[in-house]
Amino acid sequence: MYRKICRALSMALAVCLMLSAGIPSALAGRDLSDIIDLNDYPSSIKSGLVCDLAIKRGNDAFAEGDYETARGYYVFALRKINKSQTYGEGDVCNNLVLALLYLGETQTAYDLCRYMLDEDLAPAKEDRYGYMLNMLVCAHANGLSAAGELEHAREEGYFSFEDLAELAENQPKTFSGLLTAIVYNVLYIDMEGSVGDGAETWAYFPDDLFEDADVDDARDKLASGDVGRKEYLEYIYEFLLEANQWFNLTYSADDPDIMEMILYVEALRDEAAA
Repeated sequence: MYRKICRALSMALAVCLMLSAGIPSALAGRDLSDIIDLNDYPSSIKSGLVCDLAIKRGNDAFAEGDYETARGYYVFALRKINKSQTYGEGDVCNNLVLALLYLGETQTAYDLCRYMLDEDLAPAKEDRYGYMLNMLVCAHANGLSAAGELEHAREEGYFSFEDLAELAENQPKTFSGLLTAIVYNVLYIDMEGSVGDGAETWAYFPDDLFEDADVDDARDKLASGDVGRKEYLEYIYEFLLEANQWFNLTYSADDPDIMEMILYVEALRDEAAA
């Protein structure tokens, strides 16, 4: 079985470490301490440790695969984040989300990621889209649909495919990889679910997002309930091919994760046709 927790995880981690060198209503207005116990860090971390040094030590531990230690340093740093000279609350929360996912604390990771987005903690647009990428990973880890996350994001105004596609066209080196990764994760979540999941999710794709694949036709057929598993997978296959073209135009190489997923969809499609 083709399984990846972490296409989004690895990309967002690269962003956050460079910086460091589902139920919407239930989370609205929540304080950070409602999501994670800010006293939950090892006693070996001395109270006088400077915030920025704690973050660095957390990043070092994360890079070594010691996610439990990284978690402790990030939690401690959040207690002192107002004294940081370099980092914001969003930077540390984002790193903590990744540690929590690796530790299997998926519900807390999801709640924290939603908090970051709802509280507008991203220091820049690319960070916000990185948070959205992690949001999709967190949602999938908790068995939630891509459509639910896209609906909430659109209602709150922090993500739409239209906005990201425009940014990717104008600033491809900054945003094309993020667009490709978000599409990858949305399609992966849908592929693992039902045809009905795709019908809900693809309503959020702009008609002109995929120039070589007819999103409007796919959406209409899915909505009619007249699409079988094989045809559904064929649409996903076409979308993946085009997403890889975006990546190739920007980076002059195929996206290895998308190419792997294409092979998997081909196998599923053949199985559905048998």
